[in-house]
Amino acid sequence: MRRFLSSLLFDESEMPVARKKRIDSDQEANPLRVPYERLKKIAASDFGGEATSNQIIELVRISLTFLNEMALPIELISKVPGKEYISYSLKTGPSKLSSPINKALFNPNTRIIESEWKSWKVGESPMGLAVLTYTMATVYRAASELFDRSNRKGPATYFEILIGHLVARDRRHAQKREDKDSGRGAGCSSNNGFFDRSRRESSPYSHARQALD
Repeated sequence: MRRFLSSLLFDESEMPVARKKRIDSDQEANPLRVPYERLKKIAASDFGGEATSNQIIELVRISLTFLNEMALPIELISKVPGKEYISYSLKTGPSKLSSPINKALFNPNTRIIESEWKSWKVGESPMGLAVLTYTMATVYRAASELFDRSNRKGPATYFEILIGHLVARDRRHAQKREDKDSGRGAGCSSNNGFFDRSRRESSPYSHARQALD
């Protein structure tokens, strides 16, 4: 397990032995901590920046890989008609469960999520926008809860960063589309993208916020 967790983030051959041992210990305790702290630092400089985008999908990738490799999906009994929910538990500690996840909106396939995210980043419309944003909004919370269910601040902060990034990028995409359609140079308009009321229900935010339901 130690080799698996450390390989997610580091090239073990390029670090001093003492530092490697310390990182191995931290990563075995919680492999999400380092990429999460890195995301907070990067996002503080620019919510909508490329570095923030890359670190978000990196944390999502690590979270999905952890759930797929080190945890098991547990089918839950739903009292909501038409909805199915799952939870995750560690293979080594099945008594600890993550919060319920809407099965229809969650895709644990890392390759697909990364591909859809790359499409959205360049202004394309992914086939599964609702699944993409719900999965990204949910996966870190689910994985982190397997280490500390009482930690509400971490998942909440991550969600704020994700939403801030989605809003910033969506505004940029919308402005580019408006500039292209109007044939004018770069400008600023408040009636586009995420803030266009007619598009709000199809925005990334409207799908991501379902992770809170």
